[in-house]
Amino acid sequence: GHPIAGAMYKSLKYDTVEDFQMLSTLIEYPFVLAVRQDHPLKSMADLLAYAKANPGKVTFSSTGVGTSQHLTGVLLQSKAGIELNHISYRGATQAVQDVLGGRVDVLIETLTQVAPLISSGQMRGLAVTSGKVWRTLPQVPPLSDTVKEFEVNSWMGVATTKGVPQPIVDRMHREAKAMMAEKDTRERLAGEGADPIASSPAEFAAFVREEARITANVIRESGAKFD
Repeated sequence: GHPIAGAMYKSLKYDTVEDFQMLSTLIEYPFVLAVRQDHPLKSMADLLAYAKANPGKVTFSSTGVGTSQHLTGVLLQSKAGIELNHISYRGATQAVQDVLGGRVDVLIETLTQVAPLISSGQMRGLAVTSGKVWRTLPQVPPLSDTVKEFEVNSWMGVATTKGVPQPIVDRMHREAKAMMAEKDTRERLAGEGADPIASSPAEFAAFVREEARITANVIRESGAKFD
């Protein structure tokens, strides 16, 4: 999930938040905007300036129309007042190869996909979408430094079928919360660049409603068509 996730769009299309019993959020992590190491655009300021002067010339990748990566790019265009050229892929592998090969300018991908490429010197991180410096990529500035109030965090949570008895809901929530508090779990998540964000069922339901509202607005603005 995240406010801009194709999966969330599909749940909006076929179901509603009220069809599920939310249990807890689990984790969150940002996306990273990156270019190949020798790309002439060396920073987000460079990208924004060039894109404003050359509408549609800067290309960015995603793993499909309506995915979080795609709609992160859509949101960037809207907030920054620029026009980018979206290139859709069926997965991250080919997108990474085309960015490294100079066929696409900007990779928008998860931190786990991009961080090793930055560490190895193959890519340059332009920004993280977390709205603040992300602890596992402290050298990459938040996008909000150049695009005011820009924040996109992908998230995962756990839900069950509507109508499950309350004692079972309470037990499942306690187990999810306890799992997120375990030292081993937190260390493993930290190694992958994710943060645990356990919440109550009511908090999670309110969170998903707001995420769905934001998602629907971005999808309408994108004009994206879904199969």
